[in-house]
Amino acid sequence: MKVSTLNDYYRAYEDRLHSILKGIEEVYIETDLKGSVTFFNDAACEKLGYLPEELASMSYRDLSNQEMADRIYRLFNKVYHTGKPLVASEFEIVTKQGEPRLMEVFVYPILEPKGSVSGFRCFAKDITDLKNAEKALKLAAAKWSTTFDAVPDAICILDTEQRIQLSNKAMSGLFNKDAANMIGRHCYEVVHGRSKPIPDCPFLRMKKSSMRESLIWSMDQRWFEVTVDPMFNEEGSLTGGVHIAREITAHKQMEDELKSSEERYRTIIETIEDGYYETDLRGKVIFLNDSMSRMLGCSKEDIIGKDGRRFMDEENYRKVVDLFTNIYNTGKANTGFICDVIGKDGTRMPIEASVALIKDPRGKPKGFRGIVRDITDRELVEELERQLMRSQKMEAIGTLAGGIAHDFNNILTVILGSISLLKVYYAEPGDKPGDKIYNRLTDMEQATLKARDLVRRILSFSKQDLEQRTPISIGLLVEETLKMLMPVIPSTVKLYHNIDRNTGLVMADAPQIEQVIVNLCTNAVHAMRENGGVLEIKVKKAELSDEFFTHNIEILPGEYLELTISDTGHGIEPEIMDKIFDPYFTTKQVGEGSGLGLAMAQGIVRKHGGLITVDSIPGKGSTFHVYLPIVSTA
Repeated sequence: MKVSTLNDYYRAYEDRLHSILKGIEEVYIETDLKGSVTFFNDAACEKLGYLPEELASMSYRDLSNQEMADRIYRLFNKVYHTGKPLVASEFEIVTKQGEPRLMEVFVYPILEPKGSVSGFRCFAKDITDLKNAEKALKLAAAKWSTTFDAVPDAICILDTEQRIQLSNKAMSGLFNKDAANMIGRHCYEVVHGRSKPIPDCPFLRMKKSSMRESLIWSMDQRWFEVTVDPMFNEEGSLTGGVHIAREITAHKQMEDELKSSEERYRTIIETIEDGYYETDLRGKVIFLNDSMSRMLGCSKEDIIGKDGRRFMDEENYRKVVDLFTNIYNTGKANTGFICDVIGKDGTRMPIEASVALIKDPRGKPKGFRGIVRDITDRELVEELERQLMRSQKMEAIGTLAGGIAHDFNNILTVILGSISLLKVYYAEPGDKPGDKIYNRLTDMEQATLKARDLVRRILSFSKQDLEQRTPISIGLLVEETLKMLMPVIPSTVKLYHNIDRNTGLVMADAPQIEQVIVNLCTNAVHAMRENGGVLEIKVKKAELSDEFFTHNIEILPGEYLELTISDTGHGIEPEIMDKIFDPYFTTKQVGEGSGLGLAMAQGIVRKHGGLITVDSIPGKGSTFHVYLPIVSTA
């Protein structure tokens, strides 16, 4: 593989190839715009004589004299303004030991996604020996053999029968034979130890094509690029060929490393649990791993070449389009992007994705790649944490409310006793001033009795009151409660009910469950007081899945009755949904409610081993679901 091709390949896989660049024999250094060294390979330390920590704190000016520093500055400046790579021949670098070394430096710009130059990458090939050889050749121009021997590649001149006419020292060194012992012998005998040419012999191919032919050949774990060029006499007849063996072991190792790196990359992608995909710029899937295929419930063949939008609804698709557009425009990757995808079976799955741009060797965007993680379990854990925190908060509030209610109840008992004594004192007949005081005491007594009732409700909420539970039919209890509520339901509200009496019995305290029904119905009617609407009540046996119990850990798996109370009122805004069951939280005006209704309902249901949930759409209404465990189907 040619160096220029490799450089293009490095740029496309820069992050993954730094480890490979560290192992090459040529000096490789990266600098920022100021010329400070930002990256280097092992060869740079070895050939320049510096420790890594020393080289990391240097700039190009520290590696050369003033003249060469000015020269490389002009070279960097030109690369910066043109954005094109340039080469500096005979650039002199001084090692730490003070030894000058001639380098051939190739300078490439480091381009940001928007095309701006952020630094420079330099390949430096030590040409000191080559330059010394060139000087020797110039000094001994008449001695062609000296020049011939100075070439590091193994070279021999062959006649038309492939007999060696001349060979250089590199050829002798490569095969550990003196030149005199090789002259007149067939090249395949010297090189391959054979009595006839090897299959695919480049010399035989050259004889047919009269053009350069080549072959990649290995020997003793070393790799060579063998080329054979034809030689013609003045009449144009073939007289032989120039056989050159150039060692490319380092380049071959780089190629093998690249292939190995690619294979490792593929193996990692296919074995990770997270999904991985690649798309073109239009969103068509061009690659995905097995995990991504399993997430979507489709085979790879069903996905590759298709548009990814088929796995998203319109809302999530627009979010993804906006994300890809931003990444394309900025070139910056995005992590932690959350959206929903829809599998082949229609299952909706929340995912967290990291998305980045794919670029070709020239840095031009050609697609997108991303890592996808199923966060269903994470959302479940977060929901369970919220439920636990809410449960703990309600328990703390209940404990506090119970303590205060007990103390307040003691105070009310003293007040009621005092009022009773005063009423006896002012109950003398015919005492007109006493009548007025007696009436005032009666009003005070009624107010105190209401306060005591409120205390009992607080004690009920805090789970500190006494109760009597018996097996009851919730369907019959609902029907009886509705008879009581009918007179107070306004004519603008239509009442519908669908009650299944064969749902089984619930072990419950009937007055408390009646209180739940009354509170929920009252709230529903209140939500429709302005425009009227429909109040619908249903009682049926609940059909609950294992997933339902997984998401609601406060109730145990089993059979449950479901009481549903729906209204078509103003609904509940999402921002207050988590607060509606908090004690004393209310959206009603002053004097319209205490804020204990839903809190008490939830407290009662939980005491009975049940659960209360709510669904609501602002402007369309709310539906409360009450689940109570069934103890008997008889």
